[in-house]
Amino acid sequence: MRQRVRLAVLVGSALLVIAGLLSGCGASENAEADSMEVPSVVGLTENGACTSLERAGLAVGEVTSEPTAEAGGGVTVLRQVPAAGTMVQPGDAVDLVVSSPPVGMVVVPDVSHGGTTA
Repeated sequence: MRQRVRLAVLVGSALLVIAGLLSGCGASENAEADSMEVPSVVGLTENGACTSLERAGLAVGEVTSEPTAEAGGGVTVLRQVPAAGTMVQPGDAVDLVVSSPPVGMVVVPDVSHGGTTA
């Protein structure tokens, strides 16, 4: 009789384990625990955005430029995909759209610091 009870307990336990594995029990909890929130890098310089994303454990994806009249102050991030606050997996890529001067306009760097006068 004891052997039948032990056998029934073993078979029941095995069936519960198999059912749990087949249903993916715990898989979504692990995926959720591994996900992370994308930080906001809009307004940062391209280099600053890349550093911020890499420190957060994310990869820098495609970087494209978009001409803007405000680009005279340097190259800054205008948009990011996925947006800040989106939940992603570590190592996922974040694409950036950075500012650039409008076509035909040239950004002249400030060279007045420490320069000599003739």
